[in-house]
Amino acid sequence: MAIDVSSPGVQNQQDSALKTVGKYFLHGATYSLLMTGFVIVWAFVLLFLVLIGSIIGLVLGGLIIIMGVGWANKTIAGYIWGITAKGAWTSLLGHGLLLLTGLIIVQIPWSFINTFFSSSSLQVYAVYTVVQFLLMAVIDGVLGKRVASMFEEASVASTPPHYLRRLPSV
Repeated sequence: MAIDVSSPGVQNQQDSALKTVGKYFLHGATYSLLMTGFVIVWAFVLLFLVLIGSIIGLVLGGLIIIMGVGWANKTIAGYIWGITAKGAWTSLLGHGLLLLTGLIIVQIPWSFINTFFSSSSLQVYAVYTVVQFLLMAVIDGVLGKRVASMFEEASVASTPPHYLRRLPSV
């Protein structure tokens, strides 16, 4: 039995899947662009902090970048996915640390592939760079959404919990 691809149900599923992949791409690409600007500013702040107090400045700079990663992902996930993640500094610290760890793990295979393509011609390397950006934006978006949902605030239920509901009389 063949599936009718022209049916509205299948078309809606395809549209929904494309929309979801597009949202993942948007999340990852926006995160990459936002963090590029943030890291440039952070480098100057870190330099200033290290000049003032070397070890304490380095620790504060590390905390700032980790919290910045958490804040950026929390904000992007809120706009794109409607996820309301916790905004306390401890949550942002955990959010950023978990996301940074995940992003580093995901980037490890690409660094080996990058080494292979870096010795190729400029055209091949340019194509590889574009493909890598497109794929990694989607992967980073998936990872960003997953981490943001782990730190999502509990929503207030509209119905009382089961233990507060009235029991039926016997």
